[in-house]
Amino acid sequence: MSKGGKIVVTGLFLMGISGVGYYLHNQKKEVENIIDNLKIRLHKLTNFQADFNTIRADVYLKIINPIAKEFIFDTKFIKAKQLRVYSKMTNQNIAVTNLETTKIEILKKGTFYLPKMTISIPVLTGADMILRSIIAKQADFTKHLRFELDLEGFGKVVTFNFEG
Repeated sequence: MSKGGKIVVTGLFLMGISGVGYYLHNQKKEVENIIDNLKIRLHKLTNFQADFNTIRADVYLKIINPIAKEFIFDTKFIKAKQLRVYSKMTNQNIAVTNLETTKIEILKKGTFYLPKMTISIPVLTGADMILRSIIAKQADFTKHLRFELDLEGFGKVVTFNFEG
């Protein structure tokens, strides 16, 4: 191959790499926009137990996509690793669920149901969350929680933060 041909091939290769980088950058921004709009709400609460120190329960949450944009996550290269739940009041981690999934599909205005999470909340924190919900006339205490979702891909972990 001539020197001119090598320059053309190298140029095309570099343009291809920059095009892929641009596409991935735009995809990341789109995913961030969708995640910023996702809402997590209580689906159901089971196996409720309480003693003088702790309130425990199995919590089933759902992720609601309120926008007209699909969030379809189905790849072998990126994995939803873990979802952590924190009390907004105390910033205490109250639950963790290991998702370990490469597929999450939330259609436009759709819902995705998360696997069971067992939460353990100190009695005072739980009582405060319940009282705040009653005062605000809210049946869903997830408004008092914040969430962290870890996505892992290509050797990196990216954490997305959002609120209930």
